[in-house]
Amino acid sequence: MTLLQSKKSITRGLCLLAGLLLCSPFIGQASTPADASDGVPLISGLVYKRLQTLHAPPAKLPTGAAVIDLRGTRIASPESVANIGSWVKDSSHPPLRLVLIDSTTAAEIVQGLEGRHRYLITLGAASPAISPDVTVATSLRADEQARDALDTGKSPQELLPSKLDKRRYDEAAMVRDHANGVPVPDSPPDLSDPEDKDAIAPWAPSANKASPSQSSPPASLQDAVLQRAIHLYEALVALKRIRGT
Repeated sequence: MTLLQSKKSITRGLCLLAGLLLCSPFIGQASTPADASDGVPLISGLVYKRLQTLHAPPAKLPTGAAVIDLRGTRIASPESVANIGSWVKDSSHPPLRLVLIDSTTAAEIVQGLEGRHRYLITLGAASPAISPDVTVATSLRADEQARDALDTGKSPQELLPSKLDKRRYDEAAMVRDHANGVPVPDSPPDLSDPEDKDAIAPWAPSANKASPSQSSPPASLQDAVLQRAIHLYEALVALKRIRGT
């Protein structure tokens, strides 16, 4: 083969390769963001996914352990309830679903989640309108504010303390009770929640209450229900009920 023929062969090969690349469906996809169904990372092994409306067909959920936020969630149509049915059906095996609900979650969703499920646990602020598996002692107003903040663009991490402190009681015992079918009692009041009117320590003398001029600045908004979901996940991992990463 002459030098001229060799150059022509190389040129034809490069043209063919260029044509294949131009037709390839992968061009320009290297920087494509992850699928939204993967959720937002919270801690190692746990992600957060917010669903403001349930549509049909069923929404795609993260493949690993996840917090599914259904506070205030509505259904687009009667067929949308199939989402809940499929989650309950799959709840006998991993991954773990920690589902957040509140008094404004569509009744069809709340009803569909009722019952005890091994890998599906509901959490919510204390309210006479719902009976979640784990009741969190935070005010309804604070919970609503946290939900609205998420819906207006705040990231879940912005509503969590910079350091997730361990609970002041044995959360591992609560996990064991839930697994054994024992009703989980209401959480003890969180004294850091200024909106919780029942959270004042009964032994605190009234004389020690700060005057308006001495009051400290308002605490930053935090999502107590989401924080509890993270604690519960960590407790399950520590007890080796689920596998962490």
